[in-house]
Amino acid sequence: MTVIVLLAVCGFVVAQDKPPIDCPKISVVEPPGITNSGENVKFKVEPDLKEFQDLRFEWTVSPRPPDLGQGTSEISVKTDYMTVREEIKAKVVVAGLPPHCPNTAEGFANVVIKAYDIMDDQFGKIPTNDQLARIDNSLIWLRESPQLKLYILLRYKKGTQNSALNKRVKKIKDFIFEFRKVHKDSVLIISEPSDIEDTRLYRLPPGSMEICDNCKVH
Repeated sequence: MTVIVLLAVCGFVVAQDKPPIDCPKISVVEPPGITNSGENVKFKVEPDLKEFQDLRFEWTVSPRPPDLGQGTSEISVKTDYMTVREEIKAKVVVAGLPPHCPNTAEGFANVVIKAYDIMDDQFGKIPTNDQLARIDNSLIWLRESPQLKLYILLRYKKGTQNSALNKRVKKIKDFIFEFRKVHKDSVLIISEPSDIEDTRLYRLPPGSMEICDNCKVH
């Protein structure tokens, strides 16, 4: 009789045990490719983990905290449009998974400024006074935003004589540095060969050289 009772008890215990839940392989989905400065960077946990209850998603993001989504499976990080180049790292700890399951993952995003997004002006072969007036307009915002730098890109047709290019450079330098008395650290004049001749004005943080691949500094 005693043996029968013990077997019945053991049978009851076994029947109440729940099968172990497989551990999910969590990962952070990163934004594809390159993110432009000023845009939002999004990170998301996969898989969706709907089979688990009461999970908490604890995000650590550097160099800046998330703007939206802290505590959820997806976050958004606002980037600074002044950033020339930056890597954003996002790490998540998923609290509430079974104790034996790995619960951390991380992802990265590369942020790079796009020069043509902040091109201030562009013009072709126009009279000299008109060219200088257009440059003068850019010098106005330069005085209002001293943290930026004015990049003047002179594009010239392949085969152009150096003397012709140097004449363009001197004309601009004389106007900016001699006539307008702008500090030389605030403006950079660069050039590159092209299929057309034009002038492009950019507002960029100091140190930016993403405007062209083989720029020559004057």
